[in-house]
Amino acid sequence: MNPAYISALAALAGSVIGGLTSFLTSWMTQQTQTRAQLITAEIAKREALYGKFIDEASRLLTDALENQRESLSQFVTMHATLSRMRLVSSPAVIEAAEHAGHVIAAEYLAPNRTAREAGPLIEAGELDPLRAFSEACREELRLLGPGDRLQPSRRATEQARARFAATSCCIAAREMRVSWAGTAKR
Repeated sequence: MNPAYISALAALAGSVIGGLTSFLTSWMTQQTQTRAQLITAEIAKREALYGKFIDEASRLLTDALENQRESLSQFVTMHATLSRMRLVSSPAVIEAAEHAGHVIAAEYLAPNRTAREAGPLIEAGELDPLRAFSEACREELRLLGPGDRLQPSRRATEQARARFAATSCCIAAREMRVSWAGTAKR
């Protein structure tokens, strides 16, 4: 085969490979950026939804401590928000939200409480039905977040490395003892 053809084919193949590599890199970068934008938008949507539930549940809890009512009409907004959460949220978040709603409903049926009566209960955590809900939401958003949110913190990484180094040292020391013991027996 003519050497001119070989060099021309090599140049052509190099151009095709370079162009294909450039195209694939651009495509993958675009896909990654699009995915990150979708995740960010989903997180913002859920944060707004969970914030709306927390605002409404807090308002209802305060009202329940001060008033006794047997009407369910005040629960409409909270129930609508809970129903919207059922479309997108994890079972842990839904369960915590339902529990908060049950606690608030029970407080409406309980006798009214003054701020002095409610204060110690709130401090003890007995009247904080939104704590479990907030923690479930935080965990869900952490898991949903972009890749860097899933990475362990620097401190956790350093602790894991320190444990690994300590374990490696222990294993090395054990192996040295075994090798010394084997040498001493000979």
